[in-house]
Amino acid sequence: MLIDILNHPDLPSTNISSLRGGIIGGAGTPGELCQKIYKNLGMQKYVNSFGSTETTMTAVSNPEDKNIVKPMYVMPHMEMAIINKCGKFVSRGEKGEIVVRGYSIMQGYWNDEEKTKEVFDKDRWFHTGDIGSMSSDGSIEISGRYKDVIVRGGFNYYPAEIEQFIVQHPFVADACVIGVPDKLHGEEVCAWIRLKSDTSLTVDELVEFLENRISTSKIPRYILFKLQHEFPLTPSGKIKKYELQKLSIKELKLEKVTSYCEK
Repeated sequence: MLIDILNHPDLPSTNISSLRGGIIGGAGTPGELCQKIYKNLGMQKYVNSFGSTETTMTAVSNPEDKNIVKPMYVMPHMEMAIINKCGKFVSRGEKGEIVVRGYSIMQGYWNDEEKTKEVFDKDRWFHTGDIGSMSSDGSIEISGRYKDVIVRGGFNYYPAEIEQFIVQHPFVADACVIGVPDKLHGEEVCAWIRLKSDTSLTVDELVEFLENRISTSKIPRYILFKLQHEFPLTPSGKIKKYELQKLSIKELKLEKVTSYCEK
């Protein structure tokens, strides 16, 4: 919704002087978007929230702060940890799955004991399925979802990190990165790009823009420019990445390509 507001043609002529701040949640917020929210909408006091019934939140932004993108911290009376695939706590700064427990977490799935057992361990840690790390001061950095990780040639690529660089292009309104099967590398990076109205961009131009910002292996092999209505969305407006992947495989004619990577 914020992206659409920022790209609306009537925004420059609309009086938004009463807008001071707000809560941003439901999806990761790239630094470039934070900058635009701060500068173009005048939201000098906003917070990013994350998690099932919001387990982490950033501090309220301050006009004097130089860093627009705020670190996130676990909410009061909540517990959060980062674990590896064996369920062991990892060191500060190391990536792993985010697990949480506390009063705001659900007791379980309604009438579904098996599903509840899948996400809660014996110590009542709720396994979020999100990848992140915890710094020495306890702040949390979220990299994305385990199921969205792209395994290319044995290396893990996090879509959210690549998306943050793509949306820095002045003509890009939104970007969504997914993995598609590849015979050689197991998976390849594919990006769906929505451009701002009255702008145009070629694949070569976007690749050239990214070459100076990220490693070559992270630059999407497949770049698909799409209109807003072509993105499959949930009722709340989130992009259905699984649907996006199926559509991409069909469009790129990769149905018969076998991906050998294991998630």
